[in-house]
Amino acid sequence: MINLEKTYDSVWREGLLTKLHGYGIKDKIWKWIENFLKDREARCNINKYQGQWFKTQIGLPQGSVISPLLFNIFSIDIFAKISSNKCKFADDGTIWKTGKDKHELVKELHKDINSIHEWSTKWRINLSIEKTEFCVFSRNGMTKEHIKIMLQGKELKYNPNPKIVGLTLDEKCNFNKHIDTVEQKAQKSLGIIRNIKGIAKVSTKILIQIYQSIVLFTMLSASSVWQINNNTHINKLNAIQRKGLALCLNQPTTASIEALEVVAGILPLDLKREEAGIRQIAKII
Repeated sequence: MINLEKTYDSVWREGLLTKLHGYGIKDKIWKWIENFLKDREARCNINKYQGQWFKTQIGLPQGSVISPLLFNIFSIDIFAKISSNKCKFADDGTIWKTGKDKHELVKELHKDINSIHEWSTKWRINLSIEKTEFCVFSRNGMTKEHIKIMLQGKELKYNPNPKIVGLTLDEKCNFNKHIDTVEQKAQKSLGIIRNIKGIAKVSTKILIQIYQSIVLFTMLSASSVWQINNNTHINKLNAIQRKGLALCLNQPTTASIEALEVVAGILPLDLKREEAGIRQIAKII
C-alpha cells in the first residue's frame, strides 16, 4: 500500500502544467488552468486569531471539482515503470505480486517500490516511508517473518489488515476482519436510528429509508468482492437486518426476518448481494 504525503497540498504546479502540455492540453484550456492555479493565497486561523495572507507556491485548491481531475492527470504515470499488478484510486495506490518464490517476489517488489520512489522524487511528491506498508497473503505458511520490504534503508511496516477503498483485507482472505468492521459500523448506525425515534416523530417509511441509507448500504459495501458462503458472516449480518427492520417497524426482535423484510419491502441480504454482484459484472462488461 503506497502512501503519498499531503498529495493535493503538495502538487508541483509547474510540473503539472508541463504534464498537461505534454498530454496535448494547450492554448486556452492550458492558460485557463494556469490562471486557476496561480496567485493563490492562504492564511491560518486559530480561534479568534488570524494569520497574515501568504501566496501558496504548490498544491491544488481544496474543494474545487477540477482538483481531483488535475491530480489524476499529475499522478497518472506513477506506476508506468513497474511490473507489479497495480490499482489506484485518487491518492491511494496499491501494488502486488503473486508467486511461490519469496526471494524473487521481494526482489521484484523492491525494484518497483524504488521506481515509485524515483517518480515521487522527480515530481516533488513525498513518499511516506512510515505510512507505506505491506501484507502477505498466503496459504502455505509464508508469513511476515519470512519477508522484509525495504525503502531507503528503512523497513516498511507490516499491516495484517490493510484497507483498500473501504475493504479490509486479512492474511487468509476470509474477510473476517472486514465483516467485523461492517458489523461495528452497522450497529452504530442502528443507534442513530434509535436516537432519531427517541427525539422525533418519524414515519415508518422514513425510518426504512434511513435504514437503507446508513445500515443496508454499509452491509452491502464491496459485497461483490467479499460475498462467500460463510454461515458465520451471513448470520451476523442477518441478525443486524432483523434488528434494524424490527426497530423501524416497531416489532420485537424475535419476529421472523422473512416477515419483516416483506413488510418493509426490502429484499433478503443474500439476494441484495447477488444483485450487487450482477450490477458490478454488468459495469465491467
